[in-house]
Amino acid sequence: MSGPRSLALTVSSAFASAAVRAPSRVAGRFEGREISYRQLDVESRRLANALLGGGRCGAGDRVGILMGNRPEFLVSVLAVARAGLVAVPL
Repeated sequence: MSGPRSLALTVSSAFASAAVRAPSRVAGRFEGREISYRQLDVESRRLANALLGGGRCGAGDRVGILMGNRPEFLVSVLAVARAGLVAVPL
């Protein structure tokens, strides 16, 4: 898609939109634990900055994520997407 009418929807842009609309709404729930869109936003930004800091990772690099179903998995996948990296679930 191209041109002025095209919309590029990415994971990070879709999430950012949801976080602005409903920051205190539950974004994920697992085994009695919940994470709000606000918490997910803050934690994923922090991790994205850490991944990009110090030249550890660059645009398009693959990042392996070895983790079970839990809120931190959401944080990790979103952080990788925000950083312009590629998440590889292991």
